Amino acid sequence: MLSSRKNEKLQRISSPRTTLNLYRTITYDKQWNGKRLTVKSHLISKLNDELDNVPYDLEIIELSPDNETSLTYVLKQVPVNILKFTSLRILILDTNNLTSVPSDIGQLLCLQVLILSNNLLETLPNEFNALNRLNSLHLSNNLFKQVPICIYSMCELKFLDLTKNFITFLQDDIGTLKQLRYLSLHQNQLKTLPMTIGNLTYLETLWLGENNLSQLPKTIINLTHLDWWHTSSSTKFFLEHSLDGNPLIRPPLSTIHNGYRATLEYFENEYTN
Repeated sequence: MLSSRKNEKLQRISSPRTTLNLYRTITYDKQWNGKRLTVKSHLISKLNDELDNVPYDLEIIELSPDNETSLTYVLKQVPVNILKFTSLRILILDTNNLTSVPSDIGQLLCLQVLILSNNLLETLPNEFNALNRLNSLHLSNNLFKQVPICIYSMCELKFLDLTKNFITFLQDDIGTLKQLRYLSLHQNQLKTLPMTIGNLTYLETLWLGENNLSQLPKTIINLTHLDWWHTSSSTKFFLEHSLDGNPLIRPPLSTIHNGYRATLEYFENEYTN
């Protein structure tokens, strides 16, 4: 969802100079229509004191290492002062060494996008269940063994990326995320999916590749908007990568290749027999 952020045309905002020149990194983000603070490289390790001097009305904060430098300069904990930005809509903290995030982030009630990919997280605080406006949550390449319970209270969530974790099962609560359009569980350790996944009727993209799935629940046919059901060559390529790497036998991948009607008939015949 943020793939174009590196190509944004940002209008510079002139502000007083501080010790670390943080004001020089404050720009107006035209794509997201708000003031943005971007801090990379060595400045990341010196943030706590300087954030006190930054205007409170920031709406976008990115604290990630520069891709062109080594990963020497990374965050090991989220700066406490970040909590003063109560208007924050987008928080980008990917590719750091975070093992936890403060529960107080649950007080940033305007937050819509939270990016925590490429860290060392095993769980999220229960207080995150207050983030009712969050619609995009990026948690790929962490250490999660299950989907954090707080996520199931995020009723506006449309995008959830849990790629490259260690998740062994999905709770039935996944069915409460009825606004989801995109769900990636690629490269985890799933053996089964709950029947409640069929409640995600708005889902358009579902990545399940490289798990241990031998079967899909019958309720998968409730997901009529899935890309899987199209028969063009491009979507067949997409399908192969969506389910590739699973010992799938129910239904066979070839059945899903033949589209929604074939998959529906497979489950109907199975029930009849």
